[in-house]
Amino acid sequence: MAGTLGAGRRGVLALAAAMVIAALPGIPAQAAGEPTMPSLRLWQARTTQTVYRGDTDRVSVSPQVWVTPVNGTLDLRVRRADYDDPFQIVQRGRSGAARERTLPADIVRSRGLADFVRVTVREADGDLVMRSPLRAFCPNNYDPQRISPDGPDRPRFPYSCSLHRFALSHVWGLDEGWATRALGYGGVRFYGPDGQYTVTVSIAPRYVDLFDISAADATASVAVTVRTRAGSSDGPVSAQAGPAATATEGQLSSHPRVPTVTKPPSRNLPDLAALPAWGIRVSHNRDRDFLSFAANVWVGGTSRLDVEGFRQQDEDVMDAYQYFYRGDDVVARAPVGTMHFHRARGHHHWHFTDFARYRLLDSFRQLAVRSHKQSFCIVPTDSIALDLPAAEWRPGYGGACGWEDALWVRQTMPVGWGDTYYQGVGGQAFNITNVPNGTYYVEVTANPDGRLFETDSANNTTLRKVVLKGRPGARTVCVPPYTSGPVQGSC
Repeated sequence: MAGTLGAGRRGVLALAAAMVIAALPGIPAQAAGEPTMPSLRLWQARTTQTVYRGDTDRVSVSPQVWVTPVNGTLDLRVRRADYDDPFQIVQRGRSGAARERTLPADIVRSRGLADFVRVTVREADGDLVMRSPLRAFCPNNYDPQRISPDGPDRPRFPYSCSLHRFALSHVWGLDEGWATRALGYGGVRFYGPDGQYTVTVSIAPRYVDLFDISAADATASVAVTVRTRAGSSDGPVSAQAGPAATATEGQLSSHPRVPTVTKPPSRNLPDLAALPAWGIRVSHNRDRDFLSFAANVWVGGTSRLDVEGFRQQDEDVMDAYQYFYRGDDVVARAPVGTMHFHRARGHHHWHFTDFARYRLLDSFRQLAVRSHKQSFCIVPTDSIALDLPAAEWRPGYGGACGWEDALWVRQTMPVGWGDTYYQGVGGQAFNITNVPNGTYYVEVTANPDGRLFETDSANNTTLRKVVLKGRPGARTVCVPPYTSGPVQGSC
């Protein structure tokens, strides 16, 4: 067991972890007279608001307070050496990797900086109405706003701060001249009569010290007038908007005519890798037992994965081609199979047929059950290793999965990102109704038929040990740790 899983684990980590560790520099002393690291401040869209509510005591307010960087771009690198290690966080200065400082590791949470901001509400006479717990803050956002011409014309950082359980590195940040909501898409809710209130958003003292934030920049107050208007409803506490445009969308808008090849240059290839299965559980439905799981195939290497389908006449089939890049320029393409329109529940879009394969192997590593899910719409759902040199921080989604009448689709996976399929996807779970109790392995294989061109196939397969127990209709599963993590299920 240990030898087999160790080899698979090394395959998955070979591309990313070594490069992540190699990127960890020392912490140089700051020379006298050098500018300080970029800091942060709160920025207000308005200082007064009137809020209407219906026949309820609850008041909902969007304070319209934003966080923006000061003295350069906020650039935070969150990374670890292995799945068992805690994430570390460093801040990069204006000179990039040449100037970094380590921040306390305990400020990292799965969705951003822990305990960053607090909201208080006071009546006009100063009496406290509400004091919220400290909230996490994610500088990455689907909808950052440009507030000055000093930064790039488009946002560069990823859409979220979410850390995948098998992620090795992520990038959190905010471009100079841009701002993001201090409270995310949430807002403030409190109870009280009509009247005057002061809503104050403040950055926690710990971060005031860490980022050397001035007292004036660490708080923002909004004078709120609350009124009741019969028949109105308690509206949303924040505006919802679509994501800001990305550079990638423009870069992937069209292709020049390129040659069709059978052996593309290795320097223009992605590297597909499989992560170990997780979220493994047993369910019972219609007299059948199922073993469900989540799986992810991600892309490393030197270039994005780009698979495009072109419709065959009178058929629900597309001829699939893989396109190869040198930087952002397309240099060649190669046929890699087909795409089919998938009408099953939860799909109803175009799938590439040779992206991944799921199998349940017995204790001798022989096939016990094969998943019915054999085709995929390739979409970057999770960041895995954004410290890789060729990683794209804020990917576009290309032509995505396509509708039934589509003539062409483009499905792409940028370097550093993976595609997760969860248990709810139809046909993915293993039918274990007639599978005896015992030790098995959930096998996840990327590029199973070798149709896609990539730099290395040694990291394409991972195994996750499971032990089936129980009786028909009441099966249980034990999932030993992949490395030294927590045991899952009924062990």
